[in-house]
Amino acid sequence: MYKQDDFYKVVKTDEFSLLYDAKEKSYAIWCDELDCRKSIQRVKTSKTFEEVVEIYKKSQFQHFVFIRRNTSSFNPNNKDHLEIGVRCDEGEIGYFIYIEVDTEFENYFIDKYKLEKL
Repeated sequence: MYKQDDFYKVVKTDEFSLLYDAKEKSYAIWCDELDCRKSIQRVKTSKTFEEVVEIYKKSQFQHFVFIRRNTSSFNPNNKDHLEIGVRCDEGEIGYFIYIEVDTEFENYFIDKYKLEKL
């Protein structure tokens, strides 16, 4: 049975603190890029986490997510987990950071960053 994922609102001023906090507690992290001049598929980027964060800080287009991914056939890990991520652009290239954290930290993040379920 499919259980809908839970999305949370993050206060803009807490984004970087939460991002680095999640990085410390993560069991998986990766950075991708999307250059539609070459492909419509995201690929692993040569940029580091820190380099993508710096692009995010300067980018006109930013998107930050905090999601509790619930077990379903759409979840490739088939495991409940927290997904913290960003998307930003530099020129014509989009960059993405994905951080996966165990759900045991969910209340920690909710309490510390006053996250509200959308």
